[in-house]
Amino acid sequence: MARKTTPGLTGREAQILGALWQQGALTVGEIRLALPDPPTSNTVRKLLSIMCRRRLVEHDGSKYGKRFQARVEQGQTRIEALGQLVQTHYAGKGGDVITDLLAGGLLTRRQLRAVVKRLQPASEAG
Repeated sequence: MARKTTPGLTGREAQILGALWQQGALTVGEIRLALPDPPTSNTVRKLLSIMCRRRLVEHDGSKYGKRFQARVEQGQTRIEALGQLVQTHYAGKGGDVITDLLAGGLLTRRQLRAVVKRLQPASEAG
């Protein structure tokens, strides 16, 4: 029986994309070393194969020593992941995310004021 497709990214997929966004095109070995608690090379190859099918990454076509690069933009991927988080854990209530970020110390009031300031011209124009 075929496995269900994971919505969004798995933790390892996010780590691999993070390495590719940060360092550019990498080989399997380079990706492996960039990951925390590095998996085996075979595991990285399998993940990359899945990620190629999902059109998250692409390789240069070399037979040996393929170099992989991200096919998806970091900003769009972050927005999709955040949307999934808000829907899954906050029933679509984005304001509750901000409350929890403040309560957990992950967002300071100063950072929140800076965000609000950046949004004000956009909301006044709209």
